[in-house]
This record gives sequence, C-alpha cells and structure tokens, in this order.
Amino acid sequence: MRHIWLLASVLLGGFCLVALCAALRGGTQAASQGGTGLVGAPADAQPFTVAMTVHLPLVTRKYRPFVNGDFEDGLMGWETVRGPFGGHGSGLPQSVVDFDGGQRALLGDPDAADNYIPVGYGTLSQTFTLNKRYLRLQYWVSSYDIARGEERYYDTFEVSINRSPADISDAERDNRDCDTEAGLNPEGTVIVSGDGLAFCGGRPGTTGVGTPWDTGGWKAVALDLNAFDSVTLYLTIWSRENDPRYYNDHAWFNTWAYVDNVQPVDSP
Repeated sequence: MRHIWLLASVLLGGFCLVALCAALRGGTQAASQGGTGLVGAPADAQPFTVAMTVHLPLVTRKYRPFVNGDFEDGLMGWETVRGPFGGHGSGLPQSVVDFDGGQRALLGDPDAADNYIPVGYGTLSQTFTLNKRYLRLQYWVSSYDIARGEERYYDTFEVSINRSPADISDAERDNRDCDTEAGLNPEGTVIVSGDGLAFCGGRPGTTGVGTPWDTGGWKAVALDLNAFDSVTLYLTIWSRENDPRYYNDHAWFNTWAYVDNVQPVDSP
C-alpha cells in the first residue's frame, strides 16, 4: 500500500508541475505579445515576473526485502561465489540439501576425501534493506581440522557484513577472538558495529586434527545490525592449506557447515 501511495504522489506531483509550467508559459507568451498574461487586466498594465519554489515529491530508493532464508526455494535470492586461498585452489561448493529434517544450505562437501579437498572459500551472499534490528540464523559446523594452528588460521566458517571473505584480514579474526575457544561458535546476540567480520565458527584449540568434531548440533545467533540501513550478508566456509604440496585442491582435513532459518527479527 505504501508503494502505491508513493507512486500516486509522484504522478500527481508530475501532473501539477506540467500544469503549472503550461500556465506560466501562457502568461509569458501573452506578455511577449503586448499583454500582461492576466485575464481582465487593462491593455496598458505593466508585465510582471513571478518567483516561486516548486517542491517535487520525494522518490524512495529501491527497497530490497530479504528472501528465502529457509532455503525452501533452493538458492533463489542468494549469490554464490567460489574463490582461492593465497592464489591457489578453486574454492568450495554451495548447495541446498535435505539434512536434519529439512532443506538446509550446505557450504563445502562432506564427502570430499583427503588429498582431494578443494582449497579456498565458498560463499553465499545476499543484499537487502533492513526493516528490523536483528538478523537471526542457525549454523552447524563439522570438521576434521582446527580453526587455528600456532601461527595461522586453517578451516573456519565465517559470517561477515558488507565485506567479502577475500577482504577479511587475520587481524579482524584476532579482534573477533577467532583464535580462542570463547570467541568461536558464539550463541545469543552478536553486536556488529561496522563493516567486516561478525564471527567465526570452527574447531577450537590446536589439537585433534584428523578426528571428527562438530558444534554438537545447531547454534543460534542474532546479529545486532542497529548500526546499518542496508547490508550484504556473507556466509563463508574456508579450506586453507599453507604447505605447498597441498595447494590447488589437494587439501586434507575436511570442514563443512550447514545454515538455516536466516531471518530479520525485531528482538533476539
């Protein structure tokens, strides 16, 4: 209804402006022909000019609603991107699968075998206009890798706002405590105050590589996006290998993540 009202306002304003311009043009032509442009005015009346300000109706920018957060329509409304790590690898796939009783987004491939796992990242993204303060989502990460070794980050699930995964720095990951058990796999409300990384998910610690691990089921977070008007949401899985012989899609220790129930809400 609001969009119809705005359209009617724009059209009405346009018609009024056309009528006003026609009236002024008529008066100007009459004055140039020796008249004053005023009906009933004496022939010797002096011509005059009129100064006025015309206020046109405002037209709102394009509104983009958030769509298909439950993935019941596949990947409709989402953009998919695969990219390398350190210039190597083809990136990870994205899909929608039947898992845990429903349609879920899947980042990565649970069936990828050691020495054949792609290197790089896989991302689902969507740009939308905020009409609620929070964005709620659920995620479930499984891995045979760790989120960080003694010096470098390895496999992680990452959520970022207005920053593509390739632009996220390790300093941002440090600032988000992605190298600590307390900072990984958050639940509850996560405040996002500026463009960049919202949080990381993955296996905490520096041991256990090669053994199965997961988040123990679904984790639920609500991103507090009060600082934004519109956003691009990025959901990303990373497969990083820092040893040269594992470059170009010959990684070991697989990691993947499921995401579901992404929706704007008024309260966390």
